[in-house]
Amino acid sequence: MLTDPDPPQGPDEARREALLDELVELPEPEQLPAGATIGAWRVVRLLGRGGMGEVYLAERSDPAFAQRVALKVIKRGMDSQAIVRRFVRERQILAHLHHPNLAHLLDGGTGPDGRPYFAMEYVEGEAVTAWCRRRDLDLDGRLRLMQTVCQAVASAHHLLVVHRDLKPANILVTVDGTPKLLDFGIAKLLAGEEAEGLTVTELGSRPLTPAYAAPEQILGEPVSTATDVYALGVLLYELITGALPHRRDQRALSALASAVEHETVERPSAALRRSGTRARLARLVAGDLDLIVLTAMRHDPFRRYVSAQALANDLGHFLAGRPIRARPDEVRYRMRKFIGRHRLPVAAAGAGLAALIAGLVLSLWQAHAASLAAVRADAEAKRAERVKSFLVSIFQQSDPAAGAPTKLTARELLERGAASIGQGLAGEPEVQADLLEAVARIENNLGLLEPGLAHARRALALRRQVLAPGDGRIGLALLALGEVQRSRGARSEAGQAFDAALPVLVHAYGADSVEVAAARRGLSSTLRMPVESRRAVELLRQALATYVRRLGESHHDSAETLLELGAALEGGRQYREAEMAYRRARWLFERNLGTRNMSVVTADDVLADLLGRTGRGAEARPLLERSIVTTRDLLGPHAERLGELLFSYGNLLVVEDDFAAADKTLAEALAIFGPDRFDSAHCLRYLGLSAMGQERYAEAANLFARAAEIYRRTLGEDDVQRWRAVADLGWAHLRLGRVSEARGELATAVAHVEQAAGPDSYELRLPLAELGEVQIAAGDAGAAVATLEHARALGEKVFGTIQHPFIARADLELGRALLARDGPGDAREARRLLDEAAGIFARVHPQDVLRAEALVESGRLALAEGDRARARRDLAAAVP
Repeated sequence: MLTDPDPPQGPDEARREALLDELVELPEPEQLPAGATIGAWRVVRLLGRGGMGEVYLAERSDPAFAQRVALKVIKRGMDSQAIVRRFVRERQILAHLHHPNLAHLLDGGTGPDGRPYFAMEYVEGEAVTAWCRRRDLDLDGRLRLMQTVCQAVASAHHLLVVHRDLKPANILVTVDGTPKLLDFGIAKLLAGEEAEGLTVTELGSRPLTPAYAAPEQILGEPVSTATDVYALGVLLYELITGALPHRRDQRALSALASAVEHETVERPSAALRRSGTRARLARLVAGDLDLIVLTAMRHDPFRRYVSAQALANDLGHFLAGRPIRARPDEVRYRMRKFIGRHRLPVAAAGAGLAALIAGLVLSLWQAHAASLAAVRADAEAKRAERVKSFLVSIFQQSDPAAGAPTKLTARELLERGAASIGQGLAGEPEVQADLLEAVARIENNLGLLEPGLAHARRALALRRQVLAPGDGRIGLALLALGEVQRSRGARSEAGQAFDAALPVLVHAYGADSVEVAAARRGLSSTLRMPVESRRAVELLRQALATYVRRLGESHHDSAETLLELGAALEGGRQYREAEMAYRRARWLFERNLGTRNMSVVTADDVLADLLGRTGRGAEARPLLERSIVTTRDLLGPHAERLGELLFSYGNLLVVEDDFAAADKTLAEALAIFGPDRFDSAHCLRYLGLSAMGQERYAEAANLFARAAEIYRRTLGEDDVQRWRAVADLGWAHLRLGRVSEARGELATAVAHVEQAAGPDSYELRLPLAELGEVQIAAGDAGAAVATLEHARALGEKVFGTIQHPFIARADLELGRALLARDGPGDAREARRLLDEAAGIFARVHPQDVLRAEALVESGRLALAEGDRARARRDLAAAVP
């Protein structure tokens, strides 16, 4: 459903800079005196101040336990609710982290003045760059230190924590040479920070240190684990060359953003040569180490190392003299690396003996290879000839001169051909398997899923009969089977097939092969969202990296995988990253294929859905309108793909309250789908929502009931879509005054939706809100408060912001429930919620009639409070 908006945009750059200037001029707040006690700790001295907190050196107040810590406390004057939430978030992030190279959390609590604090390991050391410089550490030593740092960052990434401010000052090295990562004060916990509405406000809402910040940070785009990989690349560059890779001395963020678009990075070896005194080091760095650094620092985050661990691995490969993964796999390169690792044994063998052995081995190998190639080529030629003859015989079945029917469809040809494979190719199981697998793939593309499944299974069985267990062709057959099962909706069976294919394909073709990438893509599509979104995202990032390395970023498979990665990110509620992936994929499709093709249409469709979901319907609308025109021209007026786009557009129109246009669009989509498909139920449900918006409640109830019945027949008794329609039916019955019936339907629907989709699902929030409304109408205000608090919390978690029409609606209904309950403090909390609801509606959906209802409730409450002027203003504002 297209209903989730982004937070509104912040102030412009000039206002940000002015605010920054004002903050700089403010006097420093009073610090804690030495000897002050907080919890179990006694303050020794101030270590430093950050944006929101002060860090003190402290020791245990109990002398029997000698221990020193870094004690962080919120600054006085900064302890607003939002800052406290951010501070507690930092404490939660630190509690997640357990690694010998990460400073760990020791204690936390609330001080006597109510300010929260936490105590973490006190690290005595110096910045990693200064430590290396003071000891004149050699290149290998610096790289091993960086490898350890990368592994520590990877451990944080494994827990979905992105640091976002990696720099020398936050990486201290102790006297024994152990690096420690500090200061997760602006870290991002990917699995929940946005869902709790936490936003960092430093430097124009973009927490960063410009010299080490990734381009996406400076441009205000989504951050990810790739953001930390970039910072690690900058730090690696600095440790190798002694200088930063670029100049970023502009103070204004707008100037930085403009400059970073055109930024280039000089190779570390070139920077060393330019200094004129480090030629030997430049020779060591040139080649692989240059490539490692530049791969980590690519402008496009999708082209960097897929993880900090991957960067650490390549540093290890370089130190061991082994091939690095960032370089294409070439025999000559691998041989050079082998000789580099074994210089003495190779030299000792002697030039003459080496030449003799090499010549003999080469001759034997060439003879053997030629023999194998001849046998293989002969076998392949025979198989190809048999396949060609068989395919010709199939198409001859449609030749009228041979007495065949003149109008055989593609489906009939496939059925006839598949039926004759066993007889026509008896005794040739490999050829049978080739053909059956090809037929299964074609049937899958044509939607002939039952015969496709049977033929894929038969192909796999034949492969297993005649091939060794580790043969790559068995993996390919499993891949084909998984694709058909996925199309049938058998997600669990498809996942098992893809899972089984992966190790076979890795063994046969290598972990960085396109065959393995295809299996990873397939497996990712079988994972449940958002529960398994992390694994799906990782699989797709791996597949994307392979496709880009092997085929290039412009290849269709690369762009398709990027689109799927966007869907996985969206499923994991990482909306900004998903949007970036969708836009990049769309740009690749358009560059390669032009604007008028179905790949661009698909990219526009998913991007529009995301924009609508995040409340940016004005941006989504032209994308869908353009896609509908293109699809109608390319596929005709009755294509199912056109119906899908019309449904998406109708959905958006309902959310935008353009009910007349929505009814027309959804009716056209319904005519394309016909009366008895689950797609038809989607159309009926949104026609019902449109009717509700037009106060045609009896008509809406009829539409919801029809939709629920079609869902039941096509998707099953327990499908979540069926119960969403039942919840909507209860909502319509509430508006018709059938409160008891509505309450039973909504309570049942909520229980089934929660069971089918999960307690944190997007699908659950609306039935919960509707149940809360009916509980108010039934006079059960206490139950309504609990239900609506649950709905509001779930909405904030799902959308990652409170600036959303659903949150405003939940605020309105929760305010009504509190006023109906009329307990101690209820009126005061209702006032806050109603003000918040009216404000959100004014910002994100000013024409929504619920905004008027919020103003009416606010006016009534103002009258009860004796504020007649406020009541007059609110009620007057509600009238238009």
